[in-house]
Amino acid sequence: MTNVANHFLQRNATLVSQNLTNALQALLHACGDDIPDIRLAADEHLNTVIKTTIGSSISEKVLIVLFKGTKLSNKLSQKEAFKNFANVARFMKPQKCRTFVTILLPQLKIVFSNPSSIIMVCTAHDFFIFCN
Repeated sequence: MTNVANHFLQRNATLVSQNLTNALQALLHACGDDIPDIRLAADEHLNTVIKTTIGSSISEKVLIVLFKGTKLSNKLSQKEAFKNFANVARFMKPQKCRTFVTILLPQLKIVFSNPSSIIMVCTAHDFFIFCN
């Protein structure tokens, strides 16, 4: 199965990249839905997609989409993006770390500037994971 997937990725890399981006963005938006069942299903599917792409050639694309998700206006979607980004960031290539950190720090400053923000409480643990 892995050989078939890699062959497909090589032949249709742009199509796969666009579809993966759209799917991850839709899942992140669904994580912020008002209905708990939708949030739960979206979170499960998002975790499945992330687990299957770790270590593949498209794992960096997943990181980029999760990083963009940290800028969403919906707080629940933003929380999920932070959580998943922190968990996946340890698989990042060392040469990409500085770029992500320099862009992520202003976003974290905005989130942490509001001390009553539930995002601040929820991402404190995720940020600790990201830093280690």
